[in-house]
Amino acid sequence: MNRKFIAALAAVCIASCGIGVFAAENNAGEVSPTPIQQGMEEPWIGASMSGTDMVIDDVEGDSVVITGYDDDGKLVYAQGCDVSEDGTVTLSKDILGYDLKMYSVLTGEIFEVHISGGDPAASATPSPTATPSATAAPSPTATPDPSATATPDPADEPDTTAKPQSTYNPNIFPDVYEKTVNAVNAFSVIEQTASTVRDSEQGYTIDYMFQGEERSDWFDTDVTIVSAPDAYNSLIGSDLSVLRRGDVVYFNKSFSGEIVEAALLFRPTSSDIVNGSEDYGDGFKELFTVNGTAVGGYSGWKPLSFGGSVPNSGNYYAFGIIGRRAGETLYLIDGTGDTNKSIELTVPENVIAYKCNMNNTMGIEPIRLAGISSVIASSLWDKAYGTDDSVIELDRDGYNYALARVVDGTVMDIIVYTY
Repeated sequence: MNRKFIAALAAVCIASCGIGVFAAENNAGEVSPTPIQQGMEEPWIGASMSGTDMVIDDVEGDSVVITGYDDDGKLVYAQGCDVSEDGTVTLSKDILGYDLKMYSVLTGEIFEVHISGGDPAASATPSPTATPSATAAPSPTATPDPSATATPDPADEPDTTAKPQSTYNPNIFPDVYEKTVNAVNAFSVIEQTASTVRDSEQGYTIDYMFQGEERSDWFDTDVTIVSAPDAYNSLIGSDLSVLRRGDVVYFNKSFSGEIVEAALLFRPTSSDIVNGSEDYGDGFKELFTVNGTAVGGYSGWKPLSFGGSVPNSGNYYAFGIIGRRAGETLYLIDGTGDTNKSIELTVPENVIAYKCNMNNTMGIEPIRLAGISSVIASSLWDKAYGTDDSVIELDRDGYNYALARVVDGTVMDIIVYTY
């Protein structure tokens, strides 16, 4: 997320973002539009109802941020949105119960959203898109409902034993994230998936790592994969039973804390990539991007390229062979072994890090910075890096790989895969 965007979020008091929406209802159970308030300091922009959608017209630029506030002025909704070619932004009518504001990324202005006309009575839960095309930046949300869910069972037969669901407060997070928006965008790493039953309903219990801690949640079969990298786009539309150990996903939550959809960001190969016969495109991008340009299908999450620099603002992902780690500097290289085209990452001591040993069948291990290492000898690296003879021959049986989430130039989450 670039600095201008962060400043804008601060200006409209966005502490956390959310793609899920809730409707505000009157006593009759119908959704009521937010009344226009007087004496507003911000300029306003008009919106109207179109079926079950709310449409904002005459919007400048390519993207905006919509925020919603309850009667106490507390932020309860935030969403990044793309502007269509005809200058409109379309939103679910479920947010009509909030005082809405719109931030223009192009101009930096904040507008009150005035709603008029239309029939807000029809109800509809926004359905996730299953297309692999890049979309608006993801916007995770708020505090979950700590309702009881099922515990995983390694057996194939469904288990009816229920245990409390993982609790998650978006405003409590490890120091490395610095801001709530960075924390809620953290990826999760799948530990295992088991078939379970809750309240006589068939579903899946998934154990996973998030923000450095183990979590466990139950999902019904309606929760699906809405995006997957090019190498695994056949998984789009599948339920979460297809997730397996080592998968990196982004879980999108509603305001109740319920996970409503998942984007598969990365799936590790079963064997070492360099020694395999598969071609995963330039810089392995088919393994972790959609169309080579967006991670998880979100246009705001971009891949870093080998031979390029790491921007000091924005949200990026990097994947490659671990060439060397020297203190808080990590070098990733591609299959060519060219050290001079390495991606140079800054990894702080308090980074959220995991290790997945692909030779094992169980376990995702939380590690510290010191646990991020290369199997390439440091003497071999030093001999090649920065010289005319910069290519290391990748001729051993297995290498260590890493997928890193980079925010404003610093790695916040990273997983190491060893073969």
